[in-house]
Amino acid sequence: MACPHQRQWAKLMTLAFGALLFSTGVQAQYKCKSADGAVTFQQTPCAASEQQERLRHAAGSASEPASGPPKDGQSAQAKLAELERRLRIREAINVGRPMVGMTQDELNQALGSPDRTNTGQYGGSQQDQLIYFRNGRTVYVYTRDGVVTAIQDQDGGKSAAPPKPCPSAREIRDIEMDISKIANRDNPQLQAELHKRLHDAKACR
Repeated sequence: MACPHQRQWAKLMTLAFGALLFSTGVQAQYKCKSADGAVTFQQTPCAASEQQERLRHAAGSASEPASGPPKDGQSAQAKLAELERRLRIREAINVGRPMVGMTQDELNQALGSPDRTNTGQYGGSQQDQLIYFRNGRTVYVYTRDGVVTAIQDQDGGKSAAPPKPCPSAREIRDIEMDISKIANRDNPQLQAELHKRLHDAKACR
């Protein structure tokens, strides 16, 4: 008996194959359904053991050649590639595994929120390093403009160490005092660092 993933794959391949036939001008004449529910499109009659449905097409459509891409601007090959990508990503999400090409939302579905994030701007694009501590492993995921570009998975690492305690109220006040010091006001780089420390300290609490 086919598993759910196999049935889902068969359904996606059937839809993609049907789209490919019609977009290339090759018109299927029969829709065949086997006893296990699998559906195929073909130009020859179905096997005796299959349920057959004769397809109807608009007059002249079978003899007219395909002219250009489908109206939505996406080729059948591109649609098939997108279906395959979505299936692979869905399988990765189900097992909690990151994958190159995932969007930020898909990555969150697979691993949840990162434990740490390092953000940078390079050449007009945003590049992030997302760090996850999962099951005794440290996973580094690199994204560019919200799309996963690289993954590193290490055994142990900092995930084995207990998390640092949040700064105390006194430590937060000390940071605020450093920000307000006259000697520090004319130093933009120091001010930016202090404000980030203050933001992280308050967010931790």
